[in-house]
Amino acid sequence: MNIKQPEPAPVLAAWRVLYFVNHPERRPTLRWHVVLANGEPACGLDGGNWVAAFTPGPAERVPEDARCRRHGCKERWPAPVFK
Repeated sequence: MNIKQPEPAPVLAAWRVLYFVNHPERRPTLRWHVVLANGEPACGLDGGNWVAAFTPGPAERVPEDARCRRHGCKERWPAPVFK
């Protein structure tokens, strides 16, 4: 009996937009967040449509030091791919 397992969906990531009202001077580095199927960040960060301005990319290519470390995103990050 040959059972085909569905391939897991790729993990996507996007970074948050820093608008003037977000106080970018307090957040000098952008963090990438894992994006769920509904377009929301996995960590539950406020501002649900912040991803709308960006096309999410493969999460494997996001450097480890730029990844969100909040609960929700942290456990969903795949192993990084080095080129």
